[in-house]
Amino acid sequence: MSPSSSKNNLSIVPWLLLLSILCLICVVLASAPGVLTFLMDNRPFGSFTKTQTPLANVQPTPAPKVTNPPSQTLENPQNAFGTFVDDFSDPTSGWIMVDNQMYNVGYSQQQDYLLKIMDAQRYIFMTPPASLTLPYRNVVIKVEVKQEIFPESSFGVMCRYQDSGYYAVEIREREYKIIKFVSGQETALTSPEWKRAGNIEFVDSRGYTHVTVKCSDNSISVDFNGQTQPVVTDSTNPLQSGNVAIFGRAGKTAKSGLYDQVSFDNFSLAVTP
Repeated sequence: MSPSSSKNNLSIVPWLLLLSILCLICVVLASAPGVLTFLMDNRPFGSFTKTQTPLANVQPTPAPKVTNPPSQTLENPQNAFGTFVDDFSDPTSGWIMVDNQMYNVGYSQQQDYLLKIMDAQRYIFMTPPASLTLPYRNVVIKVEVKQEIFPESSFGVMCRYQDSGYYAVEIREREYKIIKFVSGQETALTSPEWKRAGNIEFVDSRGYTHVTVKCSDNSISVDFNGQTQPVVTDSTNPLQSGNVAIFGRAGKTAKSGLYDQVSFDNFSLAVTP
């Protein structure tokens, strides 16, 4: 072999070595995407995360957006009579406390129970601590409520709440309605649906409206600041028993970043025969 031929063969060796190294790198990258991520952006090895399109940009959330209490199937009422009272001065008394980007609910420094909603048309239920034996049939619920003025927002009280539905008294400004919600269908028991009640706007020295709701057998009555409104009845009476709840429902228009703000105080529940 001539000297020039030997020299040419030696010059090929580095190229073959480089080609082998490149092939090895391709195999490693193909089998471990995390390596590529690590090399590109210095994230920890194995931290590769696939980027996904936010669900909100693909499928809008239907309104209203309901935040329910824990799931409850409450049937067969028991003889569990008694009274539960809470003035919200003790932040460990057992009501739910949540703080996220959509809503904030919990005990306030003013010793009341405060709900703030930062998400349009969200519907928040809060059930009291289970100090009495569930489910309840006939109840009297009293609560003092102060709501800031937000367009289309409302608040209220529920009785016989269970997985299949509930009865509710819903209040907004000077109007109220009593509804039945069963299997995804809301039915107004008041006629017209929203009724005027001028004394709803009356408040005590702290700015609270006093609300009393009585659910007894197949009738529901509501009292605002000591004045009782006409009783409504439900002849079908599909909901025989359940829990109770207080709630806030946000409207479509925000004010200073909020869609609704409601303060509850001096809650009491009496379970009656």
